[in-house]
Amino acid sequence: MRKITTGFLLIFFSLGLYAQNNPEYTTLRSSGEIPLDFLTVSEENFETAAETHIKDSDRRRTAKYKETYLAKSNWFINRLLRGGSVMFNDPVTQYVRDVADYVLRDHTDIRDQLRFYTAKHESVNAFSTDAGVIIFNTGLIAQLENEAQLAFVIAHEII
Repeated sequence: MRKITTGFLLIFFSLGLYAQNNPEYTTLRSSGEIPLDFLTVSEENFETAAETHIKDSDRRRTAKYKETYLAKSNWFINRLLRGGSVMFNDPVTQYVRDVADYVLRDHTDIRDQLRFYTAKHESVNAFSTDAGVIIFNTGLIAQLENEAQLAFVIAHEII
């Protein structure tokens, strides 16, 4: 029994080494110029959002709730973008952008306001922010069967 287990482990690790050294297998990596979403300081994002969402006519309590929400959401988005799991200019993100370009081909004004990224996460999820950032998890992309399904998710996140 011990020889069988040892043999199985040897085969298992050999296949793993083969996959890592196989020139046809490459991991997803960001490349190219780093987008401004990754470089902008959270405080700048907060100030821009506060100018847009907090009105002079808001009551003090309402303004305070909005301020707290914007501070926390901008901190979370900044942390997510800089955490290393969100990719840019990789093949999957480019594919999502190409489908988004097709979906919004008649609405270039909306398309110019949106930025698409892919996160290395196994959950089947996508989400958008009020700042125009839309993130698709690789778990969602893996479950899609065709471009029409991706186009539906893109439309849902835009709405």
